[in-house]
Amino acid sequence: MSDPSLSFLVYTAEPGSPTADALRVLGSIAATDERAVPTAR
Repeated sequence: MSDPSLSFLVYTAEPGSPTADALRVLGSIAATDERAVPTAR
């Protein structure tokens, strides 16, 4: 089922640009941030 209140955002940047580098860093921070991933208890 879909939920019309949900959104999906995609960000892109020119490969090799400073923006692409910044998005890569942001993605790596989000991927390693323990708060970003809920844990089952």
